[in-house]
Amino acid sequence: ARGHVERHAHSAEAGRSLRRWAYGHVPLYAGYGAVASGFVVAAGHAAHAAAPAWIFAGGLALAMIGLTMIGQARSGAPSAVRHYLLALAPLPFAFSGSLLVVAIAGCATAALQVLAARPGERA
Repeated sequence: ARGHVERHAHSAEAGRSLRRWAYGHVPLYAGYGAVASGFVVAAGHAAHAAAPAWIFAGGLALAMIGLTMIGQARSGAPSAVRHYLLALAPLPFAFSGSLLVVAIAGCATAALQVLAARPGERA
């Protein structure tokens, strides 16, 4: 593992990919924080309060957007419009007000993200 080594961009495209990789971590970590916050808020609210579901759904969407950005950082990666649209899929389920419904939708969306990836895109 050479994660501590300084990264150099040898071309303009490599520089864009490096920035996409670096900035992709911002929504990823914000999404993780929002998912955790959704659980914490849910612990202190009624079973069907709307706020935890919205926080949780927003966190899932942010995390998936971040993962898509990081995946796009690979050179030669194809367009990821379908992945960005799929990342937003858990948001409508927040209208249910149920954290369980949003969690199930998030798992289904993650599975669809993997299925939407072409065989060469899968890790």
